[in-house]
Amino acid sequence: MDPRVVSGTAWITGANEAGKHVYGLVAGRDFAWDGVIECTDVREGDPAPDGSGPLETARGIEMGHIFQLGRKYAEALELKVLDQNGKQVVVTMGSYGVGVTRAVAALAESNHDDKGLVWPRAVAPADVHVVAVGRGEEIFATAEQLALELEAAGLDVIYDDRPKVSPGVKFGDAELVGVPPSWP
Repeated sequence: MDPRVVSGTAWITGANEAGKHVYGLVAGRDFAWDGVIECTDVREGDPAPDGSGPLETARGIEMGHIFQLGRKYAEALELKVLDQNGKQVVVTMGSYGVGVTRAVAALAESNHDDKGLVWPRAVAPADVHVVAVGRGEEIFATAEQLALELEAAGLDVIYDDRPKVSPGVKFGDAELVGVPPSWP
């Protein structure tokens, strides 16, 4: 049954005959149910359940989760508390939280471009990604010196000093790492 059907509410339903309906069917009096399932299709423009106006659809990310554990584990652990009458009762357990993997997924979903992740600065793996490209030792020495100076200035630096890797591969890898491309 849909969760909006509660005992005492009156309903109109089909009568298994074309053009016929049953009016005034009362939940709990005229019919019963053995389970509840969300079976409503919500669409843009439908009235809000609280009467605040039409609904708008928007993308969202589920961050938190709730697991209703019931009393199974509490009974196994003999986990009891005193109720309002001072009697011991088994607690009902639940698990509530924000998962780390959900948080990372939410960050990735909302912080990317066509090449991959673009981490917000607060959670980026580094502030700067220095990529040494070329063949001369001078290029690598200069890139390393730059990385050291940036670190001395208090920045977190990733320095790609792989000598036999093409610039395209290095830049592609840098895009995948997702260091923010600019500073505020």
